[in-house]
Amino acid sequence: MFFHLFSFFYALIYFFALEIIVFYPHCFFYVSGGVAFIVWLAAKKVAYRKSSFLVPLIFAWSAMTLLFLIDNFQQEQIFIGISSFLFYLFFLGMYRLKSYLKDKTAQGLLAATSLAGLFLFYSAGWGIYLNFLIPLWIMILVYSLITFLFSYYYLCLIDWGKKRKCVLFSLILSLGIAEMVWGVNFWPFGYLSTGVILLIIYFLLWDIIQNFLKGEFTYKRTYFTFLLFTFLIGIILYTTKWLPF
Repeated sequence: MFFHLFSFFYALIYFFALEIIVFYPHCFFYVSGGVAFIVWLAAKKVAYRKSSFLVPLIFAWSAMTLLFLIDNFQQEQIFIGISSFLFYLFFLGMYRLKSYLKDKTAQGLLAATSLAGLFLFYSAGWGIYLNFLIPLWIMILVYSLITFLFSYYYLCLIDWGKKRKCVLFSLILSLGIAEMVWGVNFWPFGYLSTGVILLIIYFLLWDIIQNFLKGEFTYKRTYFTFLLFTFLIGIILYTTKWLPF
């Protein structure tokens, strides 16, 4: 089942919330508070555990922040449409897991939307960092914390019975991103390019860990994934616009 009325209803509210920010940006903080309440209600109604509201809340706030960094109306509308669809998939996956915790389709939906949420956060966070005088150590701490939260949330879906192992692997992922945040601070790239690069690095580590937890780890697949995404990073670095120092 790929349609759920309550998930669609909450996604529709989220859609209109983003539209309000586009036309009335001065209402950002009021809308943010309203979205937080809606996400909490949605998680309480749809999700298999109430703490699940944290991940879609970060997703929503990151998307709302990223809207301020888009200066083209058509691009804003495309972004709102895609973001609202992913928001719907988030809660659809949560609803399916509520019915059956081992639902592979639901796990796939939540994996895809969690990665999308991290991209939104990485990009929005770096956009804020480039426009405001925020100390780098704060950025490293926040990126590590959010990465740990997203990682722990998804890894527990794979192997809920081994929370200690999920905590350990989530910590490894967060530390890896912390190192990358420190490194990309010296790269002259914009927020979208930086967001994509951080997400690729995260995905490389995340793919190895999730395959290990699922018992599907192979060196051949790991080498192929590493080479593929190294090539993609090279293309991004070659084609992206460099910022002036």
